[in-house]
Amino acid sequence: MNQKKTDSNDDKSPEVRAAEPVVWSVYRKDLEARGNAEQTLYLQHLLKTVPKEVQTKGDYKHVPFDVYQRLSDYSARYNAQTGEQMSWMFHALMKEPGRRMDPQAGIAAAEAAAEPPQDAVQEIAEYQEQGGDPVFVVRWAHHVNGVPVERDFIQALVNGRTEKVFAVHRKWHDIDEKPKVR
Repeated sequence: MNQKKTDSNDDKSPEVRAAEPVVWSVYRKDLEARGNAEQTLYLQHLLKTVPKEVQTKGDYKHVPFDVYQRLSDYSARYNAQTGEQMSWMFHALMKEPGRRMDPQAGIAAAEAAAEPPQDAVQEIAEYQEQGGDPVFVVRWAHHVNGVPVERDFIQALVNGRTEKVFAVHRKWHDIDEKPKVR
């Protein structure tokens, strides 16, 4: 009998639901015995158990698991009203940064990932130190008829060694230029 590989407990067999806490308990006890109890807080965030086929052996059921380790986080934020993606960050792409990239290549990579609108005004395109690492930052401001729109921007962060964009942040809205009572 093959098990569904999902995160929902409702989709797991009773055997898997009973066995999974035992797996986490073994990991927790091992970390505590090694003096690393604080790491148990992050354990289920960093590891994922995937049950394999349940095997019946006499009166017992054997539930083997594959355990996968998370290599990086990917985070994204969305506008709850429109569903528009406001930002994303993929930590694995920011590893081992450097300053080898030509600034024009960084701008091109940032434009391809961020897709700034035509009225965006590029403010920054330079290497900056962030968390002690060099990061190529490209930032656009929102201007309407030459007037900056407060708090609106688009920013892309590029790894200067790999020439890969690892984060895009967007706060941008359409301006209604018609006069009205506020």
